[in-house]
Amino acid sequence: MSFWTKFLSLLGFGSGDSRIVAPYNTTVGFTGSMKPAYLGGEKIRIVPADFDSLQVGDDIVAYWESRRLNVFHRILSIRDTDFGRGYVTKGLNNTLRDAHIVTKDNFVGKVIRLDTRTVEPTIAIVT
Repeated sequence: MSFWTKFLSLLGFGSGDSRIVAPYNTTVGFTGSMKPAYLGGEKIRIVPADFDSLQVGDDIVAYWESRRLNVFHRILSIRDTDFGRGYVTKGLNNTLRDAHIVTKDNFVGKVIRLDTRTVEPTIAIVT
C-alpha cells in the first residue's frame, strides 16, 4: 500500500465503503495527480450533475470499487460502452489515463473549485 493510499484511508477514503455522496465539500489531496491545475489544499465542492451532459475537460469524482477509493480526475474523452455512456479520465500530471471507465454506477459528482488558495502539508506530532 502506497503512502498516499494510507494517507487517504486516514481521511476516510479507501477503507470500507468510503464512497462519498454529492454535495460534499472537501480539500484536494496532495497526491500531485492534478498538477498544475490543483497543487493540493484547494477547497472544492463535489456537486450532483447530469451524467449524460458531462463534457471533455470537466473535473469529476468517481468511485473505484476495486480500490475502495474516490478519485478526482479530468475527463479526457467520451466512450460508448456496453453499459451506456462512459468517460475516460486522467490525472493531469499522470502519464497514463485511468484504467477504469467512469459510468453512471461509479460517478460521484462534478468538481467545482471554491478557492485557489493552497496550503503546504504539515506533520503534527501529538504527545
